Amino acid sequence: MLKYSYINPKGEQSISASPTFCSALSSRNPLLIDDFSDVLRECERLVRSEFSPKPGAINNVRGTWYEWLISIGGFNICQKYSDAKRILVPLPNVISLDYPSLYKKDVYSLIQDLKEKTAAHDVNLISSNPDYVIVTKPNELLLPDVSVIDASALKKIDDFYLKLVGTLNFADLVGFVSIKTSLRPDRRLQLSHEGALVKAFYEHLKSRLWITDAAGLKYYGVSQKVGPADIKGLKTVATHSVLSVNSVPERAVDAVIQVSGGASLNSFLTDVLL
Repeated sequence: MLKYSYINPKGEQSISASPTFCSALSSRNPLLIDDFSDVLRECERLVRSEFSPKPGAINNVRGTWYEWLISIGGFNICQKYSDAKRILVPLPNVISLDYPSLYKKDVYSLIQDLKEKTAAHDVNLISSNPDYVIVTKPNELLLPDVSVIDASALKKIDDFYLKLVGTLNFADLVGFVSIKTSLRPDRRLQLSHEGALVKAFYEHLKSRLWITDAAGLKYYGVSQKVGPADIKGLKTVATHSVLSVNSVPERAVDAVIQVSGGASLNSFLTDVLL
């Protein structure tokens, strides 16, 4: 009986990401794990105990496992610190959710209006969703229980964003985080493009809403390994910030942080959530 893989509709054996991750993690708190590579290697070992997946298949699912470690760590932080000001919420891909739809209708309609106006000039605002959104913590919102991690707990984590759709005021959405298990030049470009675009949307909303004292939007990149070339390459300017001589140039990616284990994850999360 297969546990860490399944037969897909094409009749091919594929990786079962959730049960593999749950077995490898054994409900440990990611904030207390020294090296996340140990968990990821155990995930891979369990999969290979049943079959030999193609290299690309392991690479694809490794990102999901890494994101679950960060998601669980984020909810652990919020449960540990009851006075946490913000929460880190994982987002699905843009096909499942257009992230501006998290805003209340009056704010979301402004983004829809922008897209319609650009489309009228044969220009499409094609965007992707960052992996996480950072929002102010609603006191009445019940966070998922992450003390025991099983398939049900992972689904509650992945679906948590549904509780926020159509509920956020402009000031409630304060930042984004995008995750990469590793950084290559093409992935740096993706982060810079995504960061610049979400900040441009934010500036557009600020102007349309006549909010002159907005706190600003943060966009962070996180990876298991970050080198000097990554830090330098991700200092790319957010294009909207060089359109006026009165504006101060702003980075598309505010910071790129190496998160390789519980200590570095705890440091990052306490900085952005507390």
